[in-house]
Amino acid sequence: MRKIHLIKTFLLISIITIQLFFLAFFCSGQEPELPILKTKPKTIAIFKSGLGFFIRKGEITLKSGWGVTEYVPRATLGSLWIGSPDKDTILKEAIAFKQEARKESEAISIEELLKANIGKKAIITYDKKTIQGKIKSVPDDRLPEKEEQM
Repeated sequence: MRKIHLIKTFLLISIITIQLFFLAFFCSGQEPELPILKTKPKTIAIFKSGLGFFIRKGEITLKSGWGVTEYVPRATLGSLWIGSPDKDTILKEAIAFKQEARKESEAISIEELLKANIGKKAIITYDKKTIQGKIKSVPDDRLPEKEEQM
């Protein structure tokens, strides 16, 4: 009875090890990069209610039938339409997902640099003094306070 128990335990451990190996092997690589659809606004209609109708246009060469758009507007009242002006193009599937993406851009001011790095560690050296900390927030621009005149 003990021998059967050892054999079952060994088989179970072997199966789990093999599954973990395959899981690590297939999940370790990054997803293949898909082409990105970059669009520009072409038509805009703004209504009295403050809502608007926007048409954006762009071109993409799909990779194995797939592509990703860099910009998806908020669909007010659940209305979002995706299509193609080409009558022969058929959209079979659209999948929505959120993905954290890094985008590098050159900061043209200290304020932009700080805003782009909120939540990150910063080391500032000034006049032979060093200050370390985490950037928590960056205040918005404001007009200088007017002094009360007597």
